[in-house]
Amino acid sequence: MPSSDKVLNAINESINQVGARNGQPMPDEGFSPSVMWYLVHTGDLVPPWWSRQRDKELHRLVKESNHLSGIAYLATTKLVNIPLEFVPKDPTVTAHVDQARLFSEQITLASEFGMGLRETAKKYVYDYLLMDNGGFMEVIGDGDPAGPIEGLPISLRHLDSFNCTRTGNPEYPVVYRDSRTLKRYKLHFTRVVYMAQQPSGIQRMHGVGFSAASRSFMLGQVLQDQLVYKLEKMGSRPSEGIVVGRNIETEQLYVAYMMADEMADNLGLTRYQKYVFIGGEDIDVINRDLHNFEMFDEETGTNMAIYALFYTWGLDIRDGWPIGGSLTGDKIANMKARGRLPADYTSDLKLQFDLKVCPPYLETRLDFQDDEEDQQRAVIQDIRSRRVQRLAEQGIIDNEGQRRTMLADGELSREEFVRMQQESGKLEDGTPIEAVFYFEDDLIQNLTQLSGHPQPLVLEDNDPAAIVREIHVQQSRALEILGRSSSLIQRRKATLAHAALSWLEEKYQTELHRPEVQGVPLTEEEEQQVEDQEDQENQDEEQDEEQDDATKSWLRKIFD
Repeated sequence: MPSSDKVLNAINESINQVGARNGQPMPDEGFSPSVMWYLVHTGDLVPPWWSRQRDKELHRLVKESNHLSGIAYLATTKLVNIPLEFVPKDPTVTAHVDQARLFSEQITLASEFGMGLRETAKKYVYDYLLMDNGGFMEVIGDGDPAGPIEGLPISLRHLDSFNCTRTGNPEYPVVYRDSRTLKRYKLHFTRVVYMAQQPSGIQRMHGVGFSAASRSFMLGQVLQDQLVYKLEKMGSRPSEGIVVGRNIETEQLYVAYMMADEMADNLGLTRYQKYVFIGGEDIDVINRDLHNFEMFDEETGTNMAIYALFYTWGLDIRDGWPIGGSLTGDKIANMKARGRLPADYTSDLKLQFDLKVCPPYLETRLDFQDDEEDQQRAVIQDIRSRRVQRLAEQGIIDNEGQRRTMLADGELSREEFVRMQQESGKLEDGTPIEAVFYFEDDLIQNLTQLSGHPQPLVLEDNDPAAIVREIHVQQSRALEILGRSSSLIQRRKATLAHAALSWLEEKYQTELHRPEVQGVPLTEEEEQQVEDQEDQENQDEEQDEEQDDATKSWLRKIFD
């Protein structure tokens, strides 16, 4: 089915339509979501945690605050631009590789009703960062809405966090309220992806979190108030000062200000007026300064607030703010929070996608690229490699020990470790690979049994040429399974049997190509003469040893 048709089907089947496809309708009567609601306290900047009104106010505050909206944009683009792809768990299976490519194209293009997975991610991440309730996505697919999706998912779509209620029910964890039809639908856990930052452990909160906007709204409000303070002080066009003589009447003062205001209009002044001059009968003049603008160290205050904001959001300050001012490099280094937000987001999203979006033979890969982190990782790997090399040179660990150390440090994957173990004649746990010939597995026994040779491991009792021919036959059968079977378990067993056969072949090839001594065989009489000669040589050696013992005994007596 073309992607466009699937998109249309997804639209028709979406819970956003009447008769929702992926949601179970719930009766309006008697429904009460089990989420605790708190009263809003008068005078607070935002309602207390947690209520829907709080999420609404946080959304408003971020929109109005230039600093918070900028950081929200930076964090959103940083997370949305993390490459996401679906890859096969076993890349050697060609069918899985092709399926991963097609599935990635399907989800990427058909999501959000044809607008693409990137559009879904933008909305989802924005809710994830701003809302304590978190972000929500619907997984659209076939099957009974009361159960898991049948077949592969068709697409994903964003769900408005304001309309999602957490129930605490493991089977139907989310109830969605359609804002147009006012109907509620309970969603099966495999049909909804939802995440929140710092989820609460309070049982009645059902995983409601504490978002980045919640953690930083006071800092954002302070920065916004500073900006408003400056604009109000400068935008009201106060007079710079007043110069008066004594005995001034109120009417004269009013006229003087009106004339000064008109003069400011003529001069094009928008922020401040010039001095207001008033004449009087007394020659005594008084100068009163009206420009009482309380200055403060704006740079230090703003920098400290920005550093705290970036730390709270889990971002690196250098991603969006010029480093400088009065803070030293050490303080900046302590305030850095590189990679915290991307690491939390990618790990949680991968878990959700692997469980609810990917088929069993595929997995989600999110590769957050950080040049500085990659450089630091390379330096650490180099130090570890040198340490392993020193241990090997000192004889503390062997080749297998080196491989196990590299596996523990993450420098070797498990698949690579198993392959290297098999090539060295060992299993994953260090058992000799010849033990495979005694495994009680039907498939492995079928591949490792050699016709007419019940004891293939006894090299002296078998014909090397005949064994090698039989090994080649069994190896071809193992390769046939690897080429045709899509079962991961069968492929692993065939690979293990092939490795054991290759090890046995190497042993017999050594025997088969062992060089023979070129010469003339001895007669029986000649063999007897050689044996007599060897016996005589042995007797002479025994007499010499006895003589040496007697000499040593004599010398001890003399010196004693």
